[in-house]
Amino acid sequence: MLILLQSRKKTTVRTESVIHRIERIAELSTARMTTLLIFEPEKESIVPGTSQRYIFIVPFQVRGYLDLKSIDSNSIEIYEGESRRIKLVLPPPELEVTIPQSKIPDIRVINQSGVLVKVFGNRDMLKTFQSYSKEIEQQALISAQEMGIEETSRESAKNFFHGLLLGMGFDEVVVLFKESERPQSLRESPNPVIR
Repeated sequence: MLILLQSRKKTTVRTESVIHRIERIAELSTARMTTLLIFEPEKESIVPGTSQRYIFIVPFQVRGYLDLKSIDSNSIEIYEGESRRIKLVLPPPELEVTIPQSKIPDIRVINQSGVLVKVFGNRDMLKTFQSYSKEIEQQALISAQEMGIEETSRESAKNFFHGLLLGMGFDEVVVLFKESERPQSLRESPNPVIR
């Protein structure tokens, strides 16, 4: 009787080879969300005591991604032994707000009289919209975070690297994230009013 024993060939994976595989990725898109933002700015008028009010209805897209250029040997710990384990510390997800080109005609502006105004038919309305672009972007980021895009981005990145590193021969993979350096107001602000 012939007994075949399957032996597991152990290969040593160096930190440098893991970094080299990750460096080839450079930037990893991990989440994408498209939704509407209703933004109500108030613009002071030349006449004291009066103001102009608008309601912007803006379709926007938020993309969560990881910038992997900052990963170095301090971000990776490899443990060789009975089982091969790796601990990877990733940078926090970045969020990018855009208004897709195809959605620009869908931007709606309602003036204080309740009249729907076309943004790109009126130069003043376009200037008004552009003057509030930073506030709209900040409001969109807050809205996206409340909807959980950052958590989705983290989970997606964990799944990606878990699969990649298991495929490289590791038995156990632990993926952690560095603390986010974004201002606390963008991470925890419930329903802020931006004026």
